[in-house]
Formats: sequence, structure tokens, C-alpha cells
Amino acid sequence: MKRTNFFISAELRAQANRKAEELGISFSELVRLALEAYLSGSQPEDPLFDFDQVYRHATPSDLSQTFKGVIES
Repeated sequence: MKRTNFFISAELRAQANRKAEELGISFSELVRLALEAYLSGSQPEDPLFDFDQVYRHATPSDLSQTFKGVIES
């Protein structure tokens, strides 16, 4: 590993420290993971964007017009 120095605001550092603690990893590991994710173009795993978690059934092609019947079933 190559040691790297950079400047961030105190608030950003505090947020990152809290997140790292929440995940049980070091601040440095959090920065590495975030930088790798950013550079690879990957998106965070957010259930809002995981459409298989939102609705897992076959949907009609006119869902935008018939959504009430689908939601109520």
C-alpha cells in the first residue's frame, strides 16, 4: 500500500469516522472502498434501486396504466 495524504472538512471526516465505526472497519479501509467503488462506477447497494426487491412478479406491459389492479392483487 502507498501512504497518501489529503484534506477533507472536519464534518466529512466525522461522518466518515461514524460510517467506518458502524461498518466495523478503519477510516482508511472506508476511503479505499469508497474510492474503488467510485472509480469502478459501481452503485451502492440501495434497496430502492434493487428492483427485484421492490416487485418480484411478472408485470403487464401497460403497468403504468393498470397499476391499481396490480397493486391491489
